[in-house]
Amino acid sequence: MSDMPSPLRLTAQQRLNWIAEQCEYWKRYRESPQVAAPGSILDFDDAVLPESPPSHLVAYRIAHAVEHLEFFLYPLVNGGAGFPTAPNTVARSGVIAAAHALWMLSPGERDERQRRGLRMAHLEAARERTALYEVESTPGAPVAPARRAIWQRQVDRCDDLMVEAIAAGATLDMTAKDVARAPDDTTVIDHVAKDYIGASPTDDAALVTAYRLNWRMHSGNAHALRWAALWHSDLMEPFARGGAAVRITAGGEEGLSMVAAALALFIKRAIELFEHARQRPSDR
Repeated sequence: MSDMPSPLRLTAQQRLNWIAEQCEYWKRYRESPQVAAPGSILDFDDAVLPESPPSHLVAYRIAHAVEHLEFFLYPLVNGGAGFPTAPNTVARSGVIAAAHALWMLSPGERDERQRRGLRMAHLEAARERTALYEVESTPGAPVAPARRAIWQRQVDRCDDLMVEAIAAGATLDMTAKDVARAPDDTTVIDHVAKDYIGASPTDDAALVTAYRLNWRMHSGNAHALRWAALWHSDLMEPFARGGAAVRITAGGEEGLSMVAAALALFIKRAIELFEHARQRPSDR
Protein backbone atom coordinates (compact mmCIF):
# COMPACT_ATOMS: atom_id res chain seq x y z
CA MET A 1 0.00 0.00 0.00
CA SER A 2 1.56 3.31 -1.07
CA ASP A 3 1.26 6.79 0.34
CA MET A 4 -0.61 9.41 -1.59
CA PRO A 5 0.15 13.14 -1.83
CA SER A 6 -2.73 15.57 -1.64
CA PRO A 7 -5.32 14.64 -4.30
CA LEU A 8 -5.46 18.33 -5.14
CA ARG A 9 -1.96 18.01 -6.60
CA LEU A 10 -2.64 14.95 -8.76
CA THR A 11 -4.26 14.52 -12.16
CA ALA A 12 -7.53 12.62 -12.34
CA GLN A 13 -5.83 9.59 -13.86
CA GLN A 14 -3.13 9.57 -11.16
CA ARG A 15 -5.83 9.63 -8.48
CA LEU A 16 -7.72 6.76 -10.06
CA ASN A 17 -4.55 4.68 -10.47
CA TRP A 18 -3.63 5.18 -6.82
CA ILE A 19 -7.13 4.32 -5.59
CA ALA A 20 -7.31 1.17 -7.74
CA GLU A 21 -3.97 0.07 -6.25
CA GLN A 22 -5.27 0.58 -2.72
CA CYS A 23 -8.49 -1.33 -3.41
CA GLU A 24 -6.49 -4.41 -4.38
CA TYR A 25 -4.93 -4.35 -0.92
CA TRP A 26 -8.02 -3.26 0.99
CA LYS A 27 -10.39 -5.88 -0.41
CA ARG A 28 -9.22 -8.31 2.27
CA TYR A 29 -11.13 -6.18 4.78
CA ARG A 30 -14.42 -7.10 3.11
CA GLU A 31 -13.45 -10.68 2.31
CA SER A 32 -12.59 -12.00 5.78
CA PRO A 33 -12.91 -10.87 9.41
CA GLN A 34 -10.07 -8.75 10.76
CA VAL A 35 -10.22 -9.33 14.50
CA ALA A 36 -8.43 -7.74 17.43
CA ALA A 37 -5.42 -9.71 18.62
CA PRO A 38 -5.50 -10.87 22.26
CA GLY A 39 -3.93 -8.23 24.47
CA SER A 40 -4.16 -5.53 21.82
CA ILE A 41 -5.51 -2.02 22.32
CA LEU A 42 -8.82 -2.94 20.70
CA ASP A 43 -9.05 -6.16 22.68
CA PHE A 44 -9.09 -4.13 25.90
CA ASP A 45 -11.43 -1.55 24.36
CA ASP A 46 -13.88 -4.36 23.56
CA ALA A 47 -14.16 -5.34 27.22
CA VAL A 48 -16.58 -2.46 27.74
CA LEU A 49 -19.34 -4.29 25.84
CA PRO A 50 -18.53 -7.92 24.94
CA GLU A 51 -22.03 -8.41 23.48
CA SER A 52 -21.28 -5.85 20.75
CA PRO A 53 -17.51 -5.23 20.72
CA PRO A 54 -16.53 -1.81 19.38
CA SER A 55 -13.84 -3.36 17.18
CA HIS A 56 -16.50 -5.42 15.38
CA LEU A 57 -18.47 -2.26 14.62
CA VAL A 58 -15.32 -0.59 13.30
CA ALA A 59 -14.34 -3.60 11.17
CA TYR A 60 -17.80 -3.73 9.60
CA ARG A 61 -17.70 -0.04 8.73
CA ILE A 62 -14.28 -0.37 7.10
CA ALA A 63 -15.52 -3.36 5.06
CA HIS A 64 -18.64 -1.42 4.06
CA ALA A 65 -16.60 1.62 3.00
CA VAL A 66 -14.16 -0.47 0.95
CA GLU A 67 -16.99 -2.27 -0.85
CA HIS A 68 -18.71 0.99 -1.74
CA LEU A 69 -15.46 2.55 -2.96
CA GLU A 70 -14.86 -0.47 -5.23
CA PHE A 71 -18.41 -0.26 -6.56
CA PHE A 72 -18.02 3.49 -7.19
CA LEU A 73 -14.65 3.00 -8.86
CA TYR A 74 -15.49 0.05 -11.11
CA PRO A 75 -17.04 1.89 -14.09
CA LEU A 76 -14.36 4.58 -13.93
CA VAL A 77 -11.49 2.14 -14.43
CA ASN A 78 -13.29 -0.42 -16.61
CA GLY A 79 -14.91 1.80 -19.18
CA GLY A 80 -18.42 1.04 -17.98
CA ALA A 81 -21.52 3.17 -18.27
CA GLY A 82 -21.69 6.15 -15.97
CA PHE A 83 -24.77 7.65 -14.35
CA PRO A 84 -25.07 11.28 -13.27
CA THR A 85 -26.49 11.07 -9.74
CA ALA A 86 -26.69 7.44 -8.56
CA PRO A 87 -22.93 7.14 -7.78
CA ASN A 88 -23.30 9.90 -5.20
CA THR A 89 -25.51 7.73 -3.00
CA VAL A 90 -22.87 4.99 -3.13
CA ALA A 91 -20.12 7.45 -2.20
CA ARG A 92 -22.27 8.90 0.58
CA SER A 93 -22.73 5.51 2.23
CA GLY A 94 -19.01 4.80 1.99
CA VAL A 95 -18.08 8.18 3.45
CA ILE A 96 -20.45 7.70 6.40
CA ALA A 97 -18.99 4.26 7.13
CA ALA A 98 -15.37 5.39 6.92
CA ALA A 99 -16.07 8.51 8.97
CA HIS A 100 -17.79 6.47 11.69
CA ALA A 101 -14.79 4.13 11.84
CA LEU A 102 -12.40 7.08 12.14
CA TRP A 103 -14.56 8.75 14.77
CA MET A 104 -14.54 5.58 16.89
CA LEU A 105 -10.80 4.98 16.51
CA SER A 106 -9.32 8.46 16.65
CA PRO A 107 -9.37 9.34 20.38
CA GLY A 108 -6.09 8.66 22.14
CA GLU A 109 -7.83 7.85 25.44
CA ARG A 110 -9.45 4.45 25.89
CA ASP A 111 -12.37 5.86 27.87
CA GLU A 112 -13.39 8.13 24.99
CA ARG A 113 -13.05 5.36 22.40
CA GLN A 114 -15.25 3.18 24.57
CA ARG A 115 -17.82 5.95 25.00
CA ARG A 116 -18.10 6.31 21.24
CA GLY A 117 -18.31 2.55 20.81
CA LEU A 118 -21.19 2.41 23.29
CA ARG A 119 -23.06 5.14 21.45
CA MET A 120 -22.69 3.26 18.17
CA ALA A 121 -23.75 -0.04 19.72
CA HIS A 122 -26.83 1.60 21.28
CA LEU A 123 -27.66 3.28 17.97
CA GLU A 124 -27.52 -0.04 16.09
CA ALA A 125 -29.71 -1.81 18.65
CA ALA A 126 -32.22 1.03 18.75
CA ARG A 127 -32.51 1.21 14.95
CA GLU A 128 -32.89 -2.57 14.68
CA ARG A 129 -35.58 -2.53 17.37
CA THR A 130 -37.49 0.14 15.46
CA ALA A 131 -37.28 -1.93 12.28
CA LEU A 132 -38.55 -5.01 14.13
CA TYR A 133 -41.60 -3.13 15.41
CA GLU A 134 -42.34 -1.75 11.97
CA VAL A 135 -42.24 -5.24 10.48
CA GLU A 136 -44.45 -6.66 13.23
CA SER A 137 -47.00 -3.88 12.83
CA THR A 138 -47.27 -4.23 9.05
CA PRO A 139 -50.91 -4.86 8.09
CA GLY A 140 -51.41 -8.48 7.14
CA ALA A 141 -48.11 -9.62 8.66
CA PRO A 142 -48.25 -13.22 9.93
CA VAL A 143 -48.91 -13.52 13.65
CA ALA A 144 -48.32 -17.25 14.13
CA PRO A 145 -47.12 -18.03 17.67
CA ALA A 146 -43.77 -19.38 16.45
CA ARG A 147 -43.11 -16.25 14.43
CA ARG A 148 -44.17 -14.06 17.32
CA ALA A 149 -41.73 -15.88 19.62
CA ILE A 150 -38.85 -15.31 17.19
CA TRP A 151 -39.78 -11.65 16.88
CA GLN A 152 -39.93 -11.26 20.66
CA ARG A 153 -36.48 -12.82 21.10
CA GLN A 154 -35.04 -10.36 18.60
CA VAL A 155 -36.69 -7.42 20.36
CA ASP A 156 -35.46 -8.68 23.74
CA ARG A 157 -31.93 -8.97 22.37
CA CYS A 158 -32.02 -5.34 21.25
CA ASP A 159 -33.50 -4.23 24.57
CA ASP A 160 -30.86 -6.15 26.52
CA LEU A 161 -28.04 -4.67 24.47
CA MET A 162 -29.30 -1.12 25.00
CA VAL A 163 -29.58 -1.74 28.75
CA GLU A 164 -26.06 -3.20 28.85
CA ALA A 165 -24.67 -0.27 26.87
CA ILE A 166 -26.25 2.20 29.30
CA ALA A 167 -24.90 0.24 32.29
CA ALA A 168 -21.42 0.20 30.75
CA GLY A 169 -21.70 3.91 30.02
CA ALA A 170 -22.38 4.62 33.70
CA THR A 171 -18.89 3.28 34.49
CA LEU A 172 -17.51 5.93 32.09
CA ASP A 173 -19.48 8.85 33.60
CA MET A 174 -22.14 8.73 30.88
CA THR A 175 -25.83 9.22 31.53
CA ALA A 176 -28.44 7.14 29.72
CA LYS A 177 -29.09 10.14 27.47
CA ASP A 178 -25.38 10.36 26.64
CA VAL A 179 -25.30 6.73 25.51
CA ALA A 180 -28.54 7.06 23.53
CA ARG A 181 -27.42 10.25 21.76
CA ALA A 182 -26.92 9.30 18.12
CA PRO A 183 -23.83 10.78 16.46
CA ASP A 184 -24.67 13.47 13.91
CA ASP A 185 -23.15 12.40 10.59
CA THR A 186 -22.33 15.91 9.35
CA THR A 187 -20.60 16.76 12.64
CA VAL A 188 -18.68 13.48 12.59
CA ILE A 189 -17.48 14.07 9.02
CA ASP A 190 -16.34 17.63 9.83
CA HIS A 191 -14.54 16.35 12.93
CA VAL A 192 -12.68 13.50 11.25
CA ALA A 193 -11.81 15.61 8.20
CA LYS A 194 -10.08 18.15 10.44
CA ASP A 195 -8.35 15.36 12.36
CA TYR A 196 -7.20 13.83 9.10
CA ILE A 197 -5.64 17.09 7.94
CA GLY A 198 -3.91 17.43 11.31
CA ALA A 199 -2.43 13.92 11.00
CA SER A 200 -1.39 14.31 7.34
CA PRO A 201 1.15 17.08 6.82
CA THR A 202 1.24 16.44 3.06
CA ASP A 203 -2.38 17.56 2.74
CA ASP A 204 -3.84 21.01 3.25
CA ALA A 205 -6.86 22.66 4.74
CA ALA A 206 -8.54 22.95 1.32
CA LEU A 207 -9.35 19.26 1.68
CA VAL A 208 -11.69 20.00 4.58
CA THR A 209 -13.73 22.20 2.27
CA ALA A 210 -13.66 19.48 -0.39
CA TYR A 211 -14.95 16.89 2.10
CA ARG A 212 -17.73 19.18 3.25
CA LEU A 213 -18.78 20.01 -0.29
CA ASN A 214 -18.70 16.36 -1.35
CA TRP A 215 -20.79 15.38 1.66
CA ARG A 216 -23.41 18.05 0.96
CA MET A 217 -23.55 17.02 -2.70
CA HIS A 218 -23.86 13.33 -1.81
CA SER A 219 -26.65 14.05 0.66
CA GLY A 220 -28.50 16.29 -1.77
CA ASN A 221 -28.44 13.61 -4.45
CA ALA A 222 -29.37 10.85 -1.99
CA HIS A 223 -32.47 12.84 -1.00
CA ALA A 224 -33.36 13.63 -4.64
CA LEU A 225 -32.83 17.38 -4.15
CA ARG A 226 -32.47 19.08 -7.51
CA TRP A 227 -29.89 21.67 -6.48
CA ALA A 228 -27.23 18.98 -6.01
CA ALA A 229 -27.73 17.71 -9.56
CA LEU A 230 -27.73 21.22 -11.02
CA TRP A 231 -24.30 21.84 -9.53
CA HIS A 232 -22.85 19.29 -11.95
CA SER A 233 -24.81 20.03 -15.09
CA ASP A 234 -24.10 21.53 -18.50
CA LEU A 235 -26.16 24.43 -19.81
CA MET A 236 -28.04 23.64 -23.03
CA GLU A 237 -29.91 25.97 -25.36
CA PRO A 238 -31.87 28.77 -23.64
CA PHE A 239 -35.64 28.84 -23.96
CA ALA A 240 -37.22 31.74 -25.86
CA ARG A 241 -39.56 32.35 -22.92
CA GLY A 242 -36.65 32.46 -20.49
CA GLY A 243 -34.63 29.90 -18.63
CA ALA A 244 -32.72 27.08 -20.22
CA ALA A 245 -32.44 23.32 -20.39
CA VAL A 246 -29.53 21.62 -18.68
CA ARG A 247 -27.94 18.20 -19.01
CA ILE A 248 -27.07 16.62 -15.69
CA THR A 249 -23.61 15.05 -15.79
CA ALA A 250 -21.60 12.84 -13.48
CA GLY A 251 -19.03 15.60 -13.06
CA GLY A 252 -16.45 14.18 -15.42
CA GLU A 253 -13.35 12.20 -14.56
CA GLU A 254 -11.91 15.11 -12.57
CA GLY A 255 -14.92 15.45 -10.29
CA LEU A 256 -15.51 11.73 -9.87
CA SER A 257 -11.86 11.04 -9.12
CA MET A 258 -11.92 13.67 -6.37
CA VAL A 259 -15.01 12.06 -4.85
CA ALA A 260 -13.26 8.67 -4.91
CA ALA A 261 -10.08 10.19 -3.46
CA ALA A 262 -11.95 11.77 -0.55
CA LEU A 263 -13.46 8.40 0.36
CA ALA A 264 -10.15 6.58 -0.19
CA LEU A 265 -8.24 8.90 2.12
CA PHE A 266 -10.78 8.38 4.91
CA ILE A 267 -10.51 4.61 4.45
CA LYS A 268 -6.71 4.74 4.38
CA ARG A 269 -6.55 6.61 7.68
CA ALA A 270 -9.19 4.35 9.29
CA ILE A 271 -7.23 1.24 8.30
CA GLU A 272 -3.99 2.71 9.64
CA LEU A 273 -5.59 3.37 13.03
CA PHE A 274 -7.39 0.02 13.02
CA GLU A 275 -4.26 -1.99 12.29
CA HIS A 276 -2.29 -0.10 14.92
CA ALA A 277 -4.93 -0.73 17.57
CA ARG A 278 -5.83 -4.33 16.72
CA GLN A 279 -2.24 -5.62 16.60
CA ARG A 280 -0.27 -3.52 19.07
CA PRO A 281 -0.03 -4.92 22.62
CA SER A 282 -1.84 -2.66 25.04
CA ASP A 283 -0.22 -1.09 28.06
CA ARG A 284 -3.74 -1.13 29.55
